[in-house]
Amino acid sequence: MSSDPDDLTYEVEDVYDNNRNLQHKKRVVKLVHRAIAHTDSKTATRTIHYVANTKDGKQLQDDTTQNVTLTSSTYYTDAVTGNRVNAKQDTNGDWIVDTENAAALPAITWTVNADKSTGLTTDDKNFAAITTPETITLDEGEAAKRDTDEGDWYLVSTDKNGEVSYGDPNSDTWNADTPNKIADGYLVYKQKAQYNIHYIDVNGVEGKTTYEPTDGKELKDHQVTGVGSEDKTYVGDTPDATAKLWSPADYEKAGYVLVGLSDNAKGDLLGKQTLTKGVQDQYVYLKHAVKTITPNTPVEDVPKDPDGKRAIDPSDLHKEFTRTITFVANNDAKSPLKDAVPQKVEFDGHIYVDMVTGQTTTPETVKDANGKTTQVATTKAGNIEWNHDTQTMDEVVQKYITLNKGDKYATSDDMVGTWHWISGVANEITLKPTSNNPEDLVLVYEKNKGESGPESSYKLPQLDYGQSGPELNYNLPKLDYGQSGPELNYDLPKLDYGQSGPELNYDLPKLDYGQSGPELSHDLPKLNYGQSGPELNYDLPKAEIPSQPTEQPTSQPTAQPTEQPTSQPTAQPTEQPTSQPTVQPTEQPTSQPTAQPTEQPTSQPTAQPSEQPTEQPAIESNTQLPGKQKDEEPQPMTSQVTTKEDETSIVEPTSSSSTQPTTKQGTQQLPQTGSQKSSSLIGLGFAGLLSALGLTKVNKKRKD
Repeated sequence: MSSDPDDLTYEVEDVYDNNRNLQHKKRVVKLVHRAIAHTDSKTATRTIHYVANTKDGKQLQDDTTQNVTLTSSTYYTDAVTGNRVNAKQDTNGDWIVDTENAAALPAITWTVNADKSTGLTTDDKNFAAITTPETITLDEGEAAKRDTDEGDWYLVSTDKNGEVSYGDPNSDTWNADTPNKIADGYLVYKQKAQYNIHYIDVNGVEGKTTYEPTDGKELKDHQVTGVGSEDKTYVGDTPDATAKLWSPADYEKAGYVLVGLSDNAKGDLLGKQTLTKGVQDQYVYLKHAVKTITPNTPVEDVPKDPDGKRAIDPSDLHKEFTRTITFVANNDAKSPLKDAVPQKVEFDGHIYVDMVTGQTTTPETVKDANGKTTQVATTKAGNIEWNHDTQTMDEVVQKYITLNKGDKYATSDDMVGTWHWISGVANEITLKPTSNNPEDLVLVYEKNKGESGPESSYKLPQLDYGQSGPELNYNLPKLDYGQSGPELNYDLPKLDYGQSGPELNYDLPKLDYGQSGPELSHDLPKLNYGQSGPELNYDLPKAEIPSQPTEQPTSQPTAQPTEQPTSQPTAQPTEQPTSQPTVQPTEQPTSQPTAQPTEQPTSQPTAQPSEQPTEQPAIESNTQLPGKQKDEEPQPMTSQVTTKEDETSIVEPTSSSSTQPTTKQGTQQLPQTGSQKSSSLIGLGFAGLLSALGLTKVNKKRKD
């Protein structure tokens, strides 16, 4: 209560008596509370930061502060109690507590003080959202000042930067003397980064396992540009550009081999490296694959050059050479005498072709980017590699051709007989893949006159079987048909039996002559050598021995040759066997030769028997038994023998001048050998003599 009279409020009241008569007026003083008027002010703030998206979050520009100042409507409080009250003005115009007003207190309203507020929404009810600037550009100086990278920075995200309420000023938590602090907002910025992917053709670069972009030529059609330039792609991101790459399947189909990658593309990083400030481009290094072209390669599979041409035709990688040797008679029709001999040699080659350029190449072996060994092209042209440097067509020699009736080429009687070669040669030739095809050859033959067989200037060998006949394991000597008898180090001649001769794999028989030499009635197998005698270049036939005869001949030869061989073996056995077989065959032939030796000789006879059988058993040799002896003088024959490559020796046998014994002709005839028959008969006679003298030899094999 104030003591100031001016603060007193009073009323004048009438005073009545009991009769309700106005007695007087009185002044009544009533005490009231004065009402105090109030007007409040409140503020709120929010700070926006602009930062880089880095670990340290460097600030890119100064912060922005949003604030608001609010002024309330006037309200009254009781000056005594301090409570908010309804108020009224008294008669003096002072505001006092209106105790008579029981109505609710009026609400306090707030009004934004525009002069003291920033960053509000248009209706001033909230702090406005901050979304700019989208790009902050720092020059070198500003970047150094802020300790970050220069260049453009792009707004990539925001945090609490949107429109937000600055608070309820009527809230009990927002005091007038304390600003209402709203949470800070952030604008986050990144720099953009991008890189390119290059494909470099380094074909022809040799001696390197790592490459540089300057080593080759870029294949610009396959370049991938601007990886990371996509929207919302920034430094720190890992964009996936693998879908834009030239795939391995595609560049292999185009003929390339991956031989290297830049370091930032190795592993699984090609097209997938993380963006950094100043990210580097990626490089893919390729070389050319090669294709092996063979004769079997389809022509459509041969790579083409840029002009659409092929460097090689697979058919050029197969070379075939043929030569046909025909055997004809020297008649007008040039009649064939036997089947032609076809000869053929083949060469197959291969060559490498660059699958990118289509040109031939000499490949090199390298390791690809995965460490696998592979062949790639070089800039050096390729050459065909053949499976053979050279090949040979064999020499064909056919000196005699015998046609018998019924043979394929015995088309007339004139064709039957023995034909001997007179012209044409089929020498061995050596061919290369670059050779021309050789010409076909014709060997011409003339029919032998008189059908007399081969020339008879050769001496049959004289065989020395010892006294008792040949041993069963005695190998026939290797014969030399020169003048001086067989050399033991010569191979038996290869005989040409014509069309009808014996099989070439027929072994000569091994003869068992028993104690007394061969039986005179024993027929050796008869061999058919054709009409012209055996060729000297054939192997001796293999013959079969028929079963032994069970009877001895009933007659002995009545005549012996009038002359003995002029030479004897220089060495004879000095001793005869000292023992005889204890068991003899149970049956002897019914007739024996008229004279048999009664005693085994203990020494070599000094004289030869004066008589020989007039009939000799037909002994089969490697000479045909023609049907008629030649009576004319034997003529020398020159035989050409190939001794070694490209050299030919000539052997000229001389005819024998020895007197020949007369031999009776029968169903089996001695070999007709011209001037050599003397040597043959001498050898046979001598063999018979030695067999007769060898009675002491025990034929244990026959007994067994």
